Amino acid sequence: MIFFLIGLKGCGKTSLGKSVASSLKLRYIDTDALIEDEYNKQKETKYTFREIYKLIGEDAFRDFEAEAFRSLYGSDNTLVSCGGSLPLNEKISLKEGFQDAKIIYIYVRPEALKSRILQGGVPAFFDPEDIDGSFNKMWEERDGTYRTICDDIFDNSPVGLEHASSRFYNRLVSEMMNKKIDLKP
Repeated sequence: MIFFLIGLKGCGKTSLGKSVASSLKLRYIDTDALIEDEYNKQKETKYTFREIYKLIGEDAFRDFEAEAFRSLYGSDNTLVSCGGSLPLNEKISLKEGFQDAKIIYIYVRPEALKSRILQGGVPAFFDPEDIDGSFNKMWEERDGTYRTICDDIFDNSPVGLEHASSRFYNRLVSEMMNKKIDLKP
């Protein structure tokens, strides 16, 4: 089984994903890191995924993102934290290429999510002159898409990684037991 975590920046995909994958002995993959690794290996560079995006432009980035994502085909016993815009890439289907995939939307209430995003400063993809407008536009574009493609929604609005990790762990264990997946290390 492969689990895809989708959601906006700051929703907890990486924190929850790493914590729970480790506990369940699942392979953990972050698609942003996958893109960086693949691109930098091919080009013999050391760029971040944001730098790659700026360097090659959106169309080429989406092509490269799809190519890197296809390298996951056939993966099993894996938890994948998807970059926030990956589910919007029309060149990628999160179900294609996987026998047993489950897409989980890591949801956080908009007001809490905006606060989390802004803790690290104003992101480059926000208009610094219209932070609220930038956030609202991103929310409106993505929330509906995430809800449409997901199999399940995990509300990560409550505070506290330890509590959220425990709830998320229990949810995945239940899912894996329903699929009769061996959880032994």
